[in-house]
Amino acid sequence: MLQLRSPQTSITIAAACGLATIAGLLLVSPASKAPMVLGVLVLSALAVIAFEYPLAIYAMLVVLLGLFSESTTDSLIPANGRAWNGLVAGISPAEVLLALLVVVAVAERLAERERSRLVWPGAPALAAAALVAAGVGSAIAFHQLRDGLHMTQPSITLLLAIVAGYWLTHRYGSKRLLFWLVVASALLLPQGLYNGFVLHTLSYYDASPIFLLGICSILVAFQVVNIAAWRIPYLALATLVIVFSLRRAVWLDIVVALAITGIWSGRSGFRNAVALAAGVVIVLELVSPGIAFSQIEHAVKYTTGAQGRDFSSNYRHWETANAWENVQHHPVGGIGPSTDWTFYNSFDGRFQPYGFTYLHNSYLWVWLRFGLLGLVAYVGLFAASAWKLLGRRLPLESTIAGAMMVGLAIAVYTASFLTTTVRWPTTVGLLLGIGLAARSRQRSAEPVLAPTTTSSVSPTTALP
Repeated sequence: MLQLRSPQTSITIAAACGLATIAGLLLVSPASKAPMVLGVLVLSALAVIAFEYPLAIYAMLVVLLGLFSESTTDSLIPANGRAWNGLVAGISPAEVLLALLVVVAVAERLAERERSRLVWPGAPALAAAALVAAGVGSAIAFHQLRDGLHMTQPSITLLLAIVAGYWLTHRYGSKRLLFWLVVASALLLPQGLYNGFVLHTLSYYDASPIFLLGICSILVAFQVVNIAAWRIPYLALATLVIVFSLRRAVWLDIVVALAITGIWSGRSGFRNAVALAAGVVIVLELVSPGIAFSQIEHAVKYTTGAQGRDFSSNYRHWETANAWENVQHHPVGGIGPSTDWTFYNSFDGRFQPYGFTYLHNSYLWVWLRFGLLGLVAYVGLFAASAWKLLGRRLPLESTIAGAMMVGLAIAVYTASFLTTTVRWPTTVGLLLGIGLAARSRQRSAEPVLAPTTTSSVSPTTALP
């Protein structure tokens, strides 16, 4: 077990690791230096508190998820066109930390004197592994190994995050890990409130922080994570940030996850969340009449496209039509991970694609990039997660993770974030792994009744 012997030793090693990490990031990263320095300082402080390497690494990871929004400059190694660079370009600090967690898990298992049964998250992780295999296979088949592996990178991140979350939960328990995620999500509130109320802009680049905030709010609303007197202020502020973020896909996922959790669990968190949201609307209307209802009206029109001039909704419609025609031309093998899809229909010049690599429909994106087998693995990920995690006798955190995956299955119809970014697969994978491990730990803790046997000789007639 990689556990430090004393606080003094851990402080020394944590400080040394922090300084080395700062130096390394400043030397190799093209990203903004000041946020990274701040982040590493916070991570070092958390490492001092944690006193254990795995918890320190996990603390670093969740703070990265909560402190910064994703940017295309997050990568540690810039893309400079070298032949080998496609294998490593775009690797972010979050992915490095995930890899470290998996390495620590493997090292600890190899160091065990008594081998326990193989710790594996089950069918959802198998589906994620199949998705990775489909991406790698497609890259090889289309002779796009360098760029193809780069396109498969988010799927690899998803698999690593599931395994890491599962292993950490088996070691430390789900409550402790989820509490860290809630603390990290609270770091999102100041920036979200400032962006929503002062700048009047979308809160984050890729919306994964809003997603993290939404799932953590459900965990707090149903008291899976107990933050005592901070519960109501946290939920109220989180509701404001989520509403004013104007992120359609995230709203879909959060609403579906909240509804399924409330209905499936039969607990009061669903009613409390609805009452809290209504209370926030009433207070806003009292303070500034019209502000809440005007925003709600705008949100409804924005989400449904009912205003008739929402270019975002129309763009997705036109893009999906073109993507579907591409799929019909390549229904089995797809077009390869890094091949541009073909522009078949401009809809009388109204549709001009931003690019030919991204699609706002994740199912079509995976089908085109990884082929039909990739699509089957992708759908299998959602189906296996829901089948494993939705059950009335399961831990509530498992139910929330299952509901989250059902919501995602609907949300990814409108965007490809789960297979094209870094923060989304990291956050989703960790939550899914934690939910699967909580289910596994409860099942293994349930008492096993010894089978009863019948005998032809009764105790009263048995011979001495």
